[in-house]
Amino acid sequence: MPSATPDPPTRPALAAGSHATARGLRAVVQASSALAGALRPRARLLRDRARLLRNGALAAILALAAALFLRAHAGYRDLPTGPADGWWSWVDQLRYARAALAWAEGALDPARHWYLPGYPLLGAPFARRMPNDPFLLPDLFCFLAALWLFGALAKRLAAALPQPRLLGAGLFLLTAALEFRVLEAWVIPWTTTPAAALTLAALVLALRFAAAPGPRDAGLAALCLCALAWFRPTDLLALGAAVVPFMLWALLRARPGVARAARVLGAALFGAALALLPLLAAHLAVHGAAPGDYLAQSAAMGFEWRLVPLRWVTLVLSPRPLFPSGEGLGQVFPWVLPGIAGLAAMLIVPDRAGPVRGPAVPASGRGASAPGHVARPSGAPAPAPAPAPAPVPGPAVPASPRAPHLLMAAAVAAHLVAYLAYRDLHPQGLWRYGNFHYFKWVLPVLALYALLLLAGLVASPRRGRLALAAAAVLAVLLPWRAEWRPAAASPGDRVVTGPQEVLFRTGLPALDEAVLLAAEGEWRSIFLELHASQVGEAEFGANAATKAVPVPGGLLFFALRPLPPGPAVLRFNPGVALDPGMVPVPGRVALRFGLPCVVARASRRCGEIQQDVPLPVLPAGDWRDAQGAAASLFPEGWAPPEGDGRWTLARLARLRLPLGTPGQGRTLELHARALSPDPAQPLRVSVSAGPPGEEQTLAEWRFPDAQPRRLRLDVPAAALSPSGVLWLRLEVANPARDATGRRLGLLLQRFRPL
Repeated sequence: MPSATPDPPTRPALAAGSHATARGLRAVVQASSALAGALRPRARLLRDRARLLRNGALAAILALAAALFLRAHAGYRDLPTGPADGWWSWVDQLRYARAALAWAEGALDPARHWYLPGYPLLGAPFARRMPNDPFLLPDLFCFLAALWLFGALAKRLAAALPQPRLLGAGLFLLTAALEFRVLEAWVIPWTTTPAAALTLAALVLALRFAAAPGPRDAGLAALCLCALAWFRPTDLLALGAAVVPFMLWALLRARPGVARAARVLGAALFGAALALLPLLAAHLAVHGAAPGDYLAQSAAMGFEWRLVPLRWVTLVLSPRPLFPSGEGLGQVFPWVLPGIAGLAAMLIVPDRAGPVRGPAVPASGRGASAPGHVARPSGAPAPAPAPAPAPVPGPAVPASPRAPHLLMAAAVAAHLVAYLAYRDLHPQGLWRYGNFHYFKWVLPVLALYALLLLAGLVASPRRGRLALAAAAVLAVLLPWRAEWRPAAASPGDRVVTGPQEVLFRTGLPALDEAVLLAAEGEWRSIFLELHASQVGEAEFGANAATKAVPVPGGLLFFALRPLPPGPAVLRFNPGVALDPGMVPVPGRVALRFGLPCVVARASRRCGEIQQDVPLPVLPAGDWRDAQGAAASLFPEGWAPPEGDGRWTLARLARLRLPLGTPGQGRTLELHARALSPDPAQPLRVSVSAGPPGEEQTLAEWRFPDAQPRRLRLDVPAAALSPSGVLWLRLEVANPARDATGRRLGLLLQRFRPL
C-alpha cells in the first residue's frame, strides 16, 4: 500500500515560510518600538517627578539640619557674648579667634598664629563683622556639606536599601539630633569640622574613581585629601593610608594603558600641589623655615602605638575600673560597637546578589548580536538597522562587592588607631573637654553600618552568616577590662620627699605600670597643670611623657612613653599636695578578658579604684571638723573648705573614712545643713555605702530648712573594705544655686565615728 507520509516541503516553500516568519518578527519589533516610544514620555515624566521628590526631600533635610544647628548654637551654655567670653576663654578656641583676626588684619606675627592657617582663614572674613563667633557660618556650611556628602557616600555603600542617599542624609541628621553632644561637636569651633567634610568628600571621590578611573576624580580626590593638611595633618596621614592604596588598586584593575595612567597620576599630582603649595607659602610667610610652635609641640607629643590596645578599652569600651571617671565611645553612642561589627561583617560576608551596574558595554564576540538585531534567513534582504539604545546608566560602584567596605574599614581603622595612639587623648578629656570631636566623621559612618547590619539580619538571605561574623568580631573586641592591681615593691623604692616631690629610686613606671599616690588637690590641678620628671640630666614633661589622673584619695601616675632607667624625681605643681607620711603604691595596668564594663556598668569589678592608701584611723568618739579635716577624706564632689564646713557640689559626693575595724558594724554621727531650700521642695539626700556595684542604701535625708541637723548612720560590717575603710556616697537629688552660681547641696560641718 502507498505510504501516508507527506512529501517534504520544497526549497521555495521553506524560503517563503522563513520570509513570513521574519516579517512577523519585524512587525513585533516595530510594534514594541512604537509602544516604547509612546510610553517613553510618560516614563520620563515619572522619573522627573521622582527626582524632584528626592531633591525636595534632601532640601528639606538640609533646611532642618540648618535649623537644628542654629538652635543648638543659640542655646549653647558657653556661647560667647564678647571676644573674651564663653568658649573664647578656652585655649584652642582662643587661638583660633586670634589667628582669624590676625589674618583679617594682615598681621603675620607668629605669636598670633598657633595652629595651621586653614581654619583661621575660614573665619577671617567674619572676624570683624561677627566678632562673637566668626566661625558660625563656616561651621554651618561644613556641617551641611558633610550631611550632603554623607548622603552621597551612603548611595555607594548602601545601594541595596531604598533611597540610600536620603537614608544616609537622614541618618546623619538623626545621629546629631538624638545625641546632643554630636551636634555640639559641630557647633563649637574645632578644626575637625572642615576636616570631617573634606574626609567625606575624599571618600566619595575615591569610590567614584574606583568605578571609572579618570583624571578628574583622581585630581579632585587628591585635592580634598591634601587639603586636610591645612587643618589636621594627622587626618591626612591616616586617611591617605587608606585612600591612596585603594585608588592605586582601582587604577591597576582598570588596566588603563600607559598614556591614560600617566594622565591620571598627573591629575592627582596636580590636585595635591594645588592644595599643598599655597599652604607652604602661607606657612613660610608666617613662620619662615621654622616649623612653628604647633607643629613642634605636636611632634614632641607624638604617638605611642603600644598604647592602642589599652586605649581601645578605655576610650571605646569603658575606662572603668582603671579610671574613676569618663565613659567610652561605645557607652555614649550605642551604635558604635554594632557599627564596627557591621563593617567587619560586610567584609567577611559580602553581598554578591545584586548586579554591578555601570556604563554599558556593547556585547561582542562569537554568537553575540547587536541590540535590536533580528536573525534573518539566508538570501533575505537585510532590514534597515534599528538604532542602538543608549547605555543604561547606573550608580558608580566598584566591581568587587567588598571594595567599598574595604576602603571604609581601612579609613575607619586608620583613623581610630591614629587617635588611640595619640598620647594626649584620655578618657577624662573625651567628654569634659569635648575631645570626642576627633571622631566626628566616624560616628555617622558607624551608624550607617549598624543600620546595614540590622537590615541584613532582618531581610538578607545571608542573615545567618552575617550574624555569625558580627558575633565573632564582637567576641574578640568586646570582652575586655582595663584594671590596676597593686604590685609588690621593696621598702624605700618610692619615697615622698616633699609636698610636691617623689623620689623613684628604681626608675619611673614602665608603660604597663602606674603608681598610686595619696594627694590633695583640685581635679584641674592634677589633670591639667603640668608636672615634670627628671632622670639624670634629662627632663620629661607632662602629657608628652607622663600623666597624672585624679582618683579617690589621690592620683594615679603613669608613663606615656618608654623612659630611661635610673633614679628619677617627680615634681608636681603647687596645686597638688602629697602626703609625706603615705607610701606610694606601685601597681600594674593590664587588660583582663571578661565581662566588659561597657555592658556591666554596675558590676563590682567595674567600680572605681578604691585602693586603701594607708591613712590614719579616725578614733572612735572624736569629732572632726570638716573644714580642717584632710582633703583625702573628701575624694570627690566637695567644694574647698569655707565658713564652718564643706559643701557638696552638684549631685554626687563621696566620703572616705578610715575606721580601722574591718568585719564590724559601726555608727557614724554627722552635723550638716542645707542651702536654704524651698519649703515646698525640701533638699533630698540619699546615703549609701559599700563596694562599687554593691552599695547599700543607709538613709534618705530630707532638709525642709537651713537649720543644722544632727544625723546618725548605722553602718553594717559588709559596707567596710577589708582594711576598714568606709566609702560613703551622697546623692543630692535637687541641689540649689548660691549667689556665685555653684550648685550646692549639703554643708557637712563635723562628724565622728562611734
